[in-house]
Amino acid sequence: ARVSLPRTLRPVRTFFTKPAPSLRHSTRVQAAQEGAIATGQATSEGALKELTKDDFQQYLDDAPHLVVVDFYTDWCGPCKIILPKLIEMNAEYGDVEIVKFNCNQYNKELGKQLGIRVAPTFHLYKGGNKVAEMTGAKPDKLRELMDQYKQGTQRNQGAQGWRAH
Repeated sequence: ARVSLPRTLRPVRTFFTKPAPSLRHSTRVQAAQEGAIATGQATSEGALKELTKDDFQQYLDDAPHLVVVDFYTDWCGPCKIILPKLIEMNAEYGDVEIVKFNCNQYNKELGKQLGIRVAPTFHLYKGGNKVAEMTGAKPDKLRELMDQYKQGTQRNQGAQGWRAH
């Protein structure tokens, strides 16, 4: 006679002992991108350049086009989630460059001077001057701002300046 064990006593089979090949690849790509971001270099996967307090203003002054600065922190979940979308947008827009600025201890003072209170915060610069800003991981809203300011069309800023949130 065959004895059948109740479901709760049956051995559990593990199907995923190691990541699928596509996950292993994406993990390597992500690690390469994070390494490139930390060193301020770009990789073939299109990682973003990272600025520090030492080269921030000079880079913006020298840029011949619209620059979008992503102010982020290492521990920010939404910052990590939006990173692949930013890399994709940076590759898509030839006349706009997206760069990163880590609001860590080394760069903290400049972050405070620029009024960064929330991560991620995005500032758009043209000719070294800030033309717009927004907070939050909202790629569609960022894309709208990039489209608006890469052409040079700006809303009436008034005395207070224009801010997108």
